[in-house]
Amino acid sequence: MNRRSLLSYLSKAAAVTFSPSLLGALPLPRPTDYSLAPPADIVNGSSRLRFYKGDAGLALELCGPTGRTIAAINHPVRIFYDRRGNGSEVDAAFTSVDSVHGGLVAYTMVTDSRHNRWSIKLNVSKWKGEGFRCDFDYQLLEGEAKNVFFEHGMVPDLAASADDTYVLMPGIVYDGNRLARPDGEVPRLNSTDRFQLDTPVLSLSTTATLLYEKATGNTLVTMTEVESGLGPSGFSYVMRPGQHQLAVLAPLYREEHFHGHVYEPCTPAGANVAQGQSFKITVFHLPTHYSTLAEFFSAFHAIREPAAFVRTPRLPMSKAAEMVERNFNVVDWCKGNYYINASPPDYDPVTKAATACPSTGTSSSDGAPAPSPAMPC
Repeated sequence: MNRRSLLSYLSKAAAVTFSPSLLGALPLPRPTDYSLAPPADIVNGSSRLRFYKGDAGLALELCGPTGRTIAAINHPVRIFYDRRGNGSEVDAAFTSVDSVHGGLVAYTMVTDSRHNRWSIKLNVSKWKGEGFRCDFDYQLLEGEAKNVFFEHGMVPDLAASADDTYVLMPGIVYDGNRLARPDGEVPRLNSTDRFQLDTPVLSLSTTATLLYEKATGNTLVTMTEVESGLGPSGFSYVMRPGQHQLAVLAPLYREEHFHGHVYEPCTPAGANVAQGQSFKITVFHLPTHYSTLAEFFSAFHAIREPAAFVRTPRLPMSKAAEMVERNFNVVDWCKGNYYINASPPDYDPVTKAATACPSTGTSSSDGAPAPSPAMPC
């Protein structure tokens, strides 16, 4: 039996919480009767997204290039208020789906736990070579929602073990950072049975979370946009014995904020939505396959950069070199071989320059900070 190692630490601006209810209503759907499935799927390259008859409506499935199910979910949308696990969660499945202009459009109407009535439309289109863009369009038809969250989950059909699946949250988690010190600032995997990671997308180096099954190479890439119609978005990753879930939440959700080795309580801040208000939340899914971990990371470079960077010349190189030279030799350089590498927010090095006293390490009368030793030129 494999040891199940789970994420226990977060980096700066990330959060960790334990929520036994998150996966309870979201079992991985297993499509067994294809005759009941509506004629609704979209193929992009060798990947496929399709709707089929689930437990309480239309379930969603992602298939990769090998034909295997990479991820699926019975209830693509969850609406809840204030905090998870307080009984306010309502899961929603779509009730109809149509093929439109090379894509899919699914519809449903939901009454949440506070008797607010929502219209939800999902537009699915092709994204990159084998991925899919999912635009969730919401409108509040009746009522007023305060401190509300919207969760868009996917249950990976990949090994739910940190030993068997490489979990990449760029800038935070790289295969669990298992070589890091247990008490370090870098997030690290440890052994436990229940784990949940909630993090703002802005805490990642790019707005993506990737799951790579080491034995097969099957991979799920999920991306989102920094901002939704409700403000900054967040990722939620949950691992339980034998099952895990990846979700995009809007607005971002977290109950604890970690920084400097310390976890501090954090009150989740939901959205306030008035009757008639509409907004959109976009999620990108790429069910794919990579033969090796090296191939996985090589492909990630193309995924994280939506377009090739084109440099726009605005300053001659000779002029730029002069500015850099002046910055080191005049603006921030102190006599006595010291270089100022920090300054208060209101300090203007252009007008005040570096006049701190290197011999005493004290600030000068113009407000410059004490200088720090620097490598001599």
